[in-house]
Order: sequence, then structure tokens, then C-alpha cells
Amino acid sequence: MRSSSYGSTSKDSEIGHGFIAKEPVKVENDDFIPVRSPRWSGIALSLSISLGFLVFLSIYLKASAGFTTDPSVLTSANELKFSVSNEYGQSVKGYKWDHIVEPYRLTTLTAILNDDDQEGTYIWVVGDTVSSTKVAYYTFQDVGFNLVNVSWTSLDGETKLSASSQVACKYVRREMRAMTVSDRERFLDTLRLLYDLKTKDGQASYGEKYKDIHYFVKKHLHGAAALDCDHWHDNAGIMTHHLAFTLELEQTLQAVDPAISVPYWEYTKDSILHADGDWESSEVFLDEWFGVASPTSNDHVVTEGRWAYAPIMSDASDYSNITNSYGLLRSPWNTNPTAYFTRYDKVLGNEFYNNFPTCTQFSECIKRPSIAQINECLNGETHGPVHIMIGGQWGSVSSAVAMKEYGLAPQHLLLAKNLWRHGYVKCPDSCDDSSSECKCSCPASQLDTTPYKILTEKTGLLHWIDDSSRAIYFDEDDGEYHIQGFTAEMEAGAWQDILDALCDPGHAGEMYTSAAPYDPTFWVLHTAAERLLQYRRMQADVSPLDETWGFAHMNAASDVGVVCDWSSVENGGDSLPTCTAKLCEGHGATDTLPFSDFLGHGETYSNMQFYDFMEPNNDQILYVYDNFEWEHCESQGVSMDVSVSSSQSIPPPAAV
Repeated sequence: MRSSSYGSTSKDSEIGHGFIAKEPVKVENDDFIPVRSPRWSGIALSLSISLGFLVFLSIYLKASAGFTTDPSVLTSANELKFSVSNEYGQSVKGYKWDHIVEPYRLTTLTAILNDDDQEGTYIWVVGDTVSSTKVAYYTFQDVGFNLVNVSWTSLDGETKLSASSQVACKYVRREMRAMTVSDRERFLDTLRLLYDLKTKDGQASYGEKYKDIHYFVKKHLHGAAALDCDHWHDNAGIMTHHLAFTLELEQTLQAVDPAISVPYWEYTKDSILHADGDWESSEVFLDEWFGVASPTSNDHVVTEGRWAYAPIMSDASDYSNITNSYGLLRSPWNTNPTAYFTRYDKVLGNEFYNNFPTCTQFSECIKRPSIAQINECLNGETHGPVHIMIGGQWGSVSSAVAMKEYGLAPQHLLLAKNLWRHGYVKCPDSCDDSSSECKCSCPASQLDTTPYKILTEKTGLLHWIDDSSRAIYFDEDDGEYHIQGFTAEMEAGAWQDILDALCDPGHAGEMYTSAAPYDPTFWVLHTAAERLLQYRRMQADVSPLDETWGFAHMNAASDVGVVCDWSSVENGGDSLPTCTAKLCEGHGATDTLPFSDFLGHGETYSNMQFYDFMEPNNDQILYVYDNFEWEHCESQGVSMDVSVSSSQSIPPPAAV
């Protein structure tokens, strides 16, 4: 198991490892018997440990003499158990472990006797530390397992009882709104630190696990904004990549403050709270949380609160071979010159989503019978819209009429990105000002055939345009696409207009691009998806789950199943890549993930190995989720019970 050796800003971690008295902090020797203290040194350390251990051994041996689980002694009238709790209440339930405690968080250990009126003495032993109170307080530090033993001896010495259990110490990920103010502030403050403290400086202070935000954005860009294909999305590797990515960020945050875990944002709650479309008023967009959902300034920059002017790396070409035309660490097709992360609540002036994914969508997704089908909905409708709602798109005016008339706007950016991968869209190598002339286009030299053939034979884009356009249709008789009411000559002009419209992606907010990790909301989306996936895997005995590696491909503009080989294309040349239907590297079961060393042993993972590693009840998993309850969904008549089909519903509770 990974042991925490990081520096700490945690109040609990300051008290050290072992039993403590909660109030008052200074305790009497009768109640607290430390066997060792990491703060002692030299001869005093050796002498104190020796004497302390003798005291411990004497007490423990006396207390343990006669311990038994013999039913004749452990009668139904008096049985000893114990519970664990902390400021959030009782131990997390739903997993295989009887007791779950959290590292660097004060834990309350409570002895429980059936006959609570019977007086006696208690002895707690955790590792080499002893306490002699009925209720003990202990701060665990190492993620892993700790043997906890409590014994009770009646005052007359006639009855001796004991209870012991291996307690699992794991980080607990909680919903943003369920966190204490202190925990939420620590998470947000430490995440914000990553924008200002560079990797080199952070590692000097906090160790090699520390990485700045630009490291994470670069990693995501190299996976999602590669020229050949998207190595992270729209296929079977979607969840393994993003869950490993989140864990890597979590360990960076823990390098700064070892008590932190990454929360999740259960935005289906917001779909109910803001069902009338005022989703931007969700409390997650308060200045002190994630900042305004859609800034009103022309450059769409958050200017107030914790995330005001959170920077994008500039002059990034020496750091990453993927940048935009201004040298900013952005997607190449996003020619936004603003050096801060941006947000906009519309896509080319349209509001295609006025609410978050709903309980019904979550319920339908989680009841699917295979991991391949669940991968698809976790990639798509259950979380994709949140990226678009927060990121948004603006600034593309090449053919606004064509986008509106032919229904291009909903998928415009995804279609433009496909044209870019196929080599038709070219973006300037560099721009030195914020001129409106700095934009992507389709140079005439790249157009090797007619617009219609580019949109069909070369890229297949009309297939997805047809799916969202009321005007365009496919005629099975002649095997071609047409536009309702248009002559052949009119259609030729329309195909040119459509191609022109797709050649200029305009600008997009970070959440709608491959630089999405710059937006802090990115990090609490995938934890919500993992919680859903964990729940489904744990319910496999209730409703069978086919865990064969795969992805159930759907009709989506981002899911093209094509890999473009650029190896023969000269830099800056006019030749086009060779694009063929094949699996993008990164999505195969045995493909190696670009993440490693989560347990501190230098280990690496294939997709399938990491999928096994993140099995909810895997002893090695480093974290759990606080609960698997969706009471807000049940209150709306939507059941998350996997044994209840999606077509069924439960009646909402009667009004009182």
C-alpha cells in the first residue's frame, strides 16, 4: 500500500500519528499511553520508547489474558463491538470492508457493549499505540489496512471480551455540497495553487508527485488533440484514461495537503433544482466555488473570485508541440488569443442545452447490461453536455447563415475538428496580435476535389450533418445526399457554403476543447461518472454485467472510428494524410496508459489492468465514494435500482 509521506497543511496531521484526546488536547497518562513519538530524539527517544513499550506490554498482556470468542463467554447478553466515525458521521457503507477510516482525519473509535450498564475497563490497541478509554480518538496516516483491537474487562475481572478488525484506511470522495466548508476550501485553494506554482518549484517544496496545471493540460492535449485521432475519448479507453488522470491530480493535491480528496459534482441534483433553465445560478458557480458560469465580458474571462484571471500558459511552444496559433497551451484549432481560461453559455449564439444531464439519463445508462454500452453513455449524454454548456463556442462568422439553415451549429466544432484531422482545415502557424484575420480556414490548395466529395467520400461528415439537419437528407435511390427543395446547381453552392462554415471553428471555452483541464469544473465531472460506474459494478450480482472490454459506438460526430496517418505529410506541405478505419491507439484492452506509480512501486497499467485496479472492492484502491444514494432521483420517481428496468418508474412521494 502507498504510505503518505507528503508535506502537510492539515490540522489533523499536525497532531501526529496515533491516539489523541479530542478535548482537551492535553490528556492524562491514565487515558493515553503512547508507545512512541516521532518527535523525540537521541537518548531520550530510545529510553522513552523502551519504558513506553514496557508499560504498553504490561497493560496489553494483562488486558488480553483470557480474551476469547468462545460463545460460552461471549454471551448474547454481553458482546463487544466497535464503531468508527468522524466529523461526517459513521463509516462509509456499501463496500466489502466493515470499517473505513480516512487518512489525516481524526477518527472516533467507540466501544459498544450489549450490556452498556456493566462497568469495566477498556484497552484499545492500534499498531503499537494504546488507549484506555471507551471512546478513543486516532488519526490514521497510511492508506492501507490497520488492525484495531479493543478489549473490555469487568471490574471484578471475571468477564473479558475483545473485538478486533482490519480497518481499511482510504480517501473518501464526497459530493461538493456535502463537504465541510473547511474541506471544500482546502480542495479549491490547493487546486488554484496549481495555476501559480510551477512544477519545478512545487516539487522542490512538496516532492516529485507535485505537478502544475499546465502539466495536466499538456497531457490531455497530447491525448485528445493529436493529429491522428483522439486517444482518450469516444472509445473504450474513455473511463480508464480519465479516472487515472483524476487520480494523478488527486495525488498532486495530496502532495501539498495529504488530507485532500477530489470531490464529485452530482449535477443531476442541479437538473432538478434548476429545471426551469437557470442552471447558471447553481451554487457551484459562486465566486468562492468555481466562479461565474458565463462571464459577460467580450473575452469571456472569469474576473472575480478565486478563479479570476486563472492563466493559460503562454509562449508554450518550447513546452508542448501542441499549441494554438498564439503559442498558448490550447487546442490547435482554437485560435482564441486570450491568455486566461474562458467560458460561454452558448454555442454560436444558440442554447442547445438549457439543463444538466438528468436522473433519467443516469438511470438509463447504469442499467445497461455491458461495460461497452456503459462506456458509451458515460462518454456521451451523461456528461458531454456539461462540457459544452460551460465551455461554449463563439467567433465563427464565416457562414452564419449556412450554419443556421443547414443545422450545423450543434456539431460544428466536432465536425470542424474532423476536417482538421483529415488535413483540410489549416490554422496559422503563428499570430502576433489578436487580429480577426488569425483564424483557421480551408486553403484552396488543400481542396483536392469538390466540396460534396470532401463532405462524403473523403471525410463522411455529411452523415452526421444529415443526422442533425432538417433540410439535408439521404436518398437511397441514387445513394446521395440532397437538400429539400434545391436544384442540383443550388446544392453545389450549398455544399460549398457548408464546407466554408466548417473550415472556421472560431473560438471555444476551455471546457469544450482538449484544454478542458484548465477549467476547474473539469475535475469534478469524472468523479461523478466513476461513482456511477462503481455502483453498477457492485450491483453485478443483482443485474449481470458483461465486462468484456469494448465500446458501443453510436451515431455521433465525434465518434468517427478513423485514424489519420500523417507520417508522409511534409511540415507545412499541401499533401493530405491517409485516413483509414481502425482502432485509435489508447483504446485497446492491452494498450498502456500514460499513467503510473499510483502505489509508489513504479507500476504501469494497461487499460484492462487499470480497469481491474479501480474495481470498487479492490484492496489496493486508494479511495472510495461517500455513498451510492440518489435520493433526489427517487423523489422524482426515477429509480437507480439496477433490477428495475428503465421503462419502469417509481411514484414520487405524496405531498405533505
